[in-house]
Amino acid sequence: MIPFNHLGFIFKLFASLIYPARARKDLTEAVNPMKSGAVVLDIGSGTGILTQFVRGVREDLAHVCIDPAWGMLKYAPPYAYKIEGNAEKLPFRDQAFGAILIGDALHHLNDPLQAIAGMMRCLDGKGMLFIFDIDPGKFMGRFICWLEGLLNEPAQFYEPEELRRLLIGHGCSVKIRNYGWRYAIIASGAEKL
Repeated sequence: MIPFNHLGFIFKLFASLIYPARARKDLTEAVNPMKSGAVVLDIGSGTGILTQFVRGVREDLAHVCIDPAWGMLKYAPPYAYKIEGNAEKLPFRDQAFGAILIGDALHHLNDPLQAIAGMMRCLDGKGMLFIFDIDPGKFMGRFICWLEGLLNEPAQFYEPEELRRLLIGHGCSVKIRNYGWRYAIIASGAEKL
């Protein structure tokens, strides 16, 4: 397993390099319509890089970071409320968040389907879900999937279209943005089924 609890300082230094400029732009454009004071949940937040990207364009939003590794969370921004926990058991009330972000973390989860169901429960009916991950259908994505399997990570990667269909099943409208071997899913309008 990757020792995330001991890598917080390294991730703090280099996490922003993981996200292409186009992905950062797509994220910040997706949060622009949110109402002032809305709460944003960053799942598998690590050092809170997605939270920082959002805060850079919307200082009027509140932030919650949740991650199972306190060694990562301790480097998250001071304006974010930090919770040590996992995505499969989100300890939040229904429809609590105007946006939910999960960057480069979905494939690390033991039960991504349970986590997605929890995200849908916690997301406001008009909220936005932003998922950034690695495409296992691309050469580099297959290599990373193989490498993470060697490291005993869950390595449960989804191709963008597969994830799109899954979220449509939860009542979302979904846009896919491709960035070479990585992609973002921007979903909104989740119906409470």
